[in-house]
Amino acid sequence: MALHRHRRQRTPPEPGKSRARKNVSVKLSRDEGSTWPVNKLLEDGPSAYSDIAVTPAGSILCFYGAGKTLSFSGSALRLARFNREWLEAP
Repeated sequence: MALHRHRRQRTPPEPGKSRARKNVSVKLSRDEGSTWPVNKLLEDGPSAYSDIAVTPAGSILCFYGAGKTLSFSGSALRLARFNREWLEAP
């Protein structure tokens, strides 16, 4: 399993996607990054830098900047906590 946090800021794993810093989402690959069939939106609107980690218990944490205006770190910091079941649910 490979996880990828995606702010559409850098070159995304799928060609042709926007590079705007908005709509922070998490992607999941089951083939070491060749394809990214799972894409879950965490928060729509402007976003900033993010990081992702997995706890020893298996919870997935995504820490990111967000808010109403686009800036280096966002106007607020958020921590999303979820599990693989939520990520893979339709």
